[in-house]
Amino acid sequence: HSTDICVYALKKIVRYYLSKSTPVFACFMDASKAFDKLNYFTLFEKLLKHKMPVLIIRLLFYGYCTQQIRVKWGSAMSNYFNVSNDVRQG
Repeated sequence: HSTDICVYALKKIVRYYLSKSTPVFACFMDASKAFDKLNYFTLFEKLLKHKMPVLIIRLLFYGYCTQQIRVKWGSAMSNYFNVSNDVRQG
C-alpha cells in the first residue's frame, strides 16, 4: 500500500518534468536499516518470559501503546497517528 502511493507520485513528477522537456534525475535510498525497529508485543512477551514484574510491564505497555506522533514538513503539520514499532532512545 505505502509503495503504491510513492510510485504514483514518482510517475506524476516524472511525467510533469518530461512534458516540460526537462531532464529528470532520481536517487533512491532504503533507510529501513538506519532506524531501530522493535515490535512492542515481542518486547513485552520477552519481559514476561524473563519474569519482569507485571506492574512494570503494564506501565511500559501503557507508555508505548498510547503514544502518538505527527510529522511537520515545512509549515504543514500532519494529523496525529499511532506508533506501533520503535525503540525509544535516550
